[in-house]
Amino acid sequence: MTRLITTYIFKEMAIPFILSVVLLSATILLGNILKLLELLLTQGAGFINIATLIITMIPSFMIYTLPASFLVSVLIACTRLSSDNEFIALKASGLSLTAIIKPVFLMAIIIYIATMLVTLYVYPWSNYNYKKHYLRSPARTPERPLPRRPSTINSTVRSSTSMKKQVLTTN
Repeated sequence: MTRLITTYIFKEMAIPFILSVVLLSATILLGNILKLLELLLTQGAGFINIATLIITMIPSFMIYTLPASFLVSVLIACTRLSSDNEFIALKASGLSLTAIIKPVFLMAIIIYIATMLVTLYVYPWSNYNYKKHYLRSPARTPERPLPRRPSTINSTVRSSTSMKKQVLTTN
């Protein structure tokens, strides 16, 4: 019976965990989408290059989304179990608090190991590949250098000083 309860609580946490990983990752990816769209539209990078950059970007924010998603999943699962009075039913059936919390610790250990692997091994590899692909994208070849955009502050200062010179010379 303990195995059945462990599986049930684990499933209660797994669904919110997966959904929150997807939602948090998509939210963080939306913050970087403007840079990727600029590469795609103005500098001629192809869809394959953009997809490669997105894939190599994902581990950089998985370091943060995995623990945050675990926290969200535990909160959602405990809230649901508490609101349906399932904790009371489990305690009334004779299960100890240790048996009820065992799936939470099991999932915490799994998420800890996954986050540690991503942080120590996957993230450095993906960061290296991101920089390699970003610098090697078709928009950055020597035949077609990146267009230089004038700085707004510098162009404003230059135009205002040239206007001052014109006003001074006309008087």
